[in-house]
Amino acid sequence: MIDLFFATSPNVYKVSIALEEMALDHRLIAVDLSKGEQHNAANLAGANTHKVPVIIDHQAGRWRDPFTRP
Repeated sequence: MIDLFFATSPNVYKVSIALEEMALDHRLIAVDLSKGEQHNAANLAGANTHKVPVIIDHQAGRWRDPFTRP
């Protein structure tokens, strides 16, 4: 399962479309930029850039923790 943290922007749409086209199992999680939710580490799963989109792949491998990519 892949989590996609998103707000409305062209870059996020591109990632969302790519996940759909690759038929990958994913979940969309909204981030409200007007409330500053991008600065809450829990909302972006520890992404240090405080930007969306953020992707977390929970099935990165049996021997690894979930993989985060800002």
